[in-house]
Amino acid sequence: MALDNWYLGQVAGSQVGLQLGKHLTNNVALEIGYGEGISHDDIKVTSLTAILWFGTKSDSWRPYGLLGGNYYDFDATNNLSVDHKLAYGRAIARVGVGTMVNQN
Repeated sequence: MALDNWYLGQVAGSQVGLQLGKHLTNNVALEIGYGEGISHDDIKVTSLTAILWFGTKSDSWRPYGLLGGNYYDFDATNNLSVDHKLAYGRAIARVGVGTMVNQN
């Protein structure tokens, strides 16, 4: 049975933002995020990520694989090095181990 729940996250560090995710099945989640720089960098970041969880939902710690992409948009050239692009995208791939803080 697929989990039919949404979840929220946050972007930390020198950015503030929001992530919204949805479990499509017990082992697959899709997330979209948006963040903006709050320090001296004038940057906006948009992300789309798919997460594949391994193991079962009852496992307290589960390994996962993550595939996605980020799009970076710098509104100003402040603090950028010479020849730095004002906008670009990056593909991301990661593996890790995670758990749910609150399963309710």
